[in-house]
Amino acid sequence: ADLSHATTLLHDTNAIADTVARARHYGQRAIDALSGIGSGPARAALVEAVEFAISRAY
Repeated sequence: ADLSHATTLLHDTNAIADTVARARHYGQRAIDALSGIGSGPARAALVEAVEFAISRAY
């Protein structure tokens, strides 16, 4: 019953959508901060890690 109630609250308050939007915002800030590194395989790997983290569905 508690899990059902918590799930309902998450959906009713848009908490999941808000959290995803916040993750995307901070992910973009992280990517922007990497601009000082310059292009190369290290930067590409870090950008890919950020993009994976904010786009995964689990």
